Amino acid sequence: MKVQWSAYAAFLLLSAVPGALSTNEIKLRGAAAEWDMFEDQAAETEDATLTTQANDNFEAAKPLEFFRNIDPNKFEWVDKSEIQPGETTCGFLKAPLVWSGNSGWPEKGDPIYPTVEVFSAHMLLLLCVHDVCVKFAEQQPASHGNLAVHWGGPSTLSESVVTGYINKALASFNIIGFDQRGFGRSLPTHVRPECSLQTYGIGEAYENLDLTDDDSIRAYAQVFKTRNIECWKHPDFQLTSDSGKTYHFLEHSGTRQLAEDIERVRGLFGDQKLSVHGSSYGTSVFGTYATMFPANVHLMVLDGSINPVSDIVVFSEDQARSLNQRIDYFIAGCEFGDGCVVDDVSQCVRDLHDVMIANKEVVKKEFAIEKYGRPASTRRIFSDILNELSENVDKIPAVCSAASQKDFDKLNKFIQQWLQNQSRVIDSSFFNIPDEVVSSWDSESKPTINAKNSFPGSDPNWPFENYNALDVSGYSALIFAQDMAFGAYNEDFLVETVKGWNEKYPGAFTQQPAVRGLMWYASCYYWPKSTPLSPIGNAELKGIVAGQVYDPATPYIGTQKMRQNFQNMHLLTSRVLQRILRTMKDAKNMPITTSKPASLTLLMDMYAG
Repeated sequence: MKVQWSAYAAFLLLSAVPGALSTNEIKLRGAAAEWDMFEDQAAETEDATLTTQANDNFEAAKPLEFFRNIDPNKFEWVDKSEIQPGETTCGFLKAPLVWSGNSGWPEKGDPIYPTVEVFSAHMLLLLCVHDVCVKFAEQQPASHGNLAVHWGGPSTLSESVVTGYINKALASFNIIGFDQRGFGRSLPTHVRPECSLQTYGIGEAYENLDLTDDDSIRAYAQVFKTRNIECWKHPDFQLTSDSGKTYHFLEHSGTRQLAEDIERVRGLFGDQKLSVHGSSYGTSVFGTYATMFPANVHLMVLDGSINPVSDIVVFSEDQARSLNQRIDYFIAGCEFGDGCVVDDVSQCVRDLHDVMIANKEVVKKEFAIEKYGRPASTRRIFSDILNELSENVDKIPAVCSAASQKDFDKLNKFIQQWLQNQSRVIDSSFFNIPDEVVSSWDSESKPTINAKNSFPGSDPNWPFENYNALDVSGYSALIFAQDMAFGAYNEDFLVETVKGWNEKYPGAFTQQPAVRGLMWYASCYYWPKSTPLSPIGNAELKGIVAGQVYDPATPYIGTQKMRQNFQNMHLLTSRVLQRILRTMKDAKNMPITTSKPASLTLLMDMYAG
């Protein structure tokens, strides 16, 4: 049997051992790695040696009593009694709006800035739950220190602390997650009707998009323009300091400010080096943190990186190009094996797309609510069907036949059967924690959960009324609008740019790639004042940059560029189709695979030491 994970575990451990090199590291350093490069026996032997070295390099976290006595003027726990081994509890970081002094807190003589509350979920050795069984972690103080996590978005909340695949490591680390500024229970909040794309008709504009029709592109862009202007004008974003000076919250709630808040928490939690693990947008969070505070980083994992340079035009075109490659790879995949007996898969993809769009109203009502718990776009469901077919090549002939005949009833039966076998958007297999536990977290002292309406019995109005109904994912654009440069301020230029992408990246003439690019490009359209991030990188830090070649959501070029900017980190490449490292899953007669979130043995081994 070949090893999928141990090689990666070895190199991530090496990042904690300055100067440590091995034959395996020389093979992988700065290069993509095959999952099955090493056999079990050899890898296990090397991992044991590396683990010993890494353990010597860890500093234990402070004892629990230290956390109980953190200055409540800076960080206040909701319920100190929950600061116990195996418990999860939360508090509020009372952070100045603007970084001040050497540690982020005002010093004598500094101006007094407005204060914002950043909700922080601090997992003190979270209980590890499988099925309905509970196993409390035993090790305290945490022998490996503190680990901050962010799983992307922006919009991922403090729920990040409960992600299942690192649960076995919880005896070694304290895990820290955040409701970043503007989200969850942090105040001020971005989540308000005036800042919601739904308020301005994004659903209709998106469904009516036709990139051969200039007016439909303009209508879509107009939604973002109106939202960006009206959201910016909201009076709650005008914050006044004691001196009377006014600051705008939408200039101080981006990724840089999140990195500063993480540094404040690191200092308050013992002023020790912090290990960090980010995926998707989380790579921007911790890439920024490591760029700003490199001396305070211990272990670092950047998984599914986004482009480390803040250029919304490049970022958006990368999205289009990556999805175009994903569709082309699906089409080409039928020629790689014997299971796909279809003469023209490209035509099949076009037919499938056309019949879905022609029946979009039925698709949205009949499928989307059942699968996602709330209405979703026809285009998203179309992409999910391609993913399903990638794993089940034997279904392609029947689907292609129904699509070519425009037989929506036959296609309907296939989709209905598929949907019945799918889990909810967020399920216990991902978080590895039972629904009844998650639904009990409608509490001030427990993590904030996104998309909670997918959990039976949970409160859709938590953390406040209509929070989930406002579709929190739509507020991600407010972060990118702050972080990115080169947003458009001319409608004709935007239209021509997107049409150019559609010609360059046709996606089997489905328009899907360019539409995806437009979704991000429009986020910065008519944004009043951007505050672009500096380029991310550091030549000395060690760790892992991981990426997925065929993931359209985190284009692989972002991973390549992130590795360029972190020159001393190792590059690990996966061929799975979705973001975030996952176990590989054999597909029938076809080397195209996706997989549901699974236990990542390599990270559990590494974090457990």
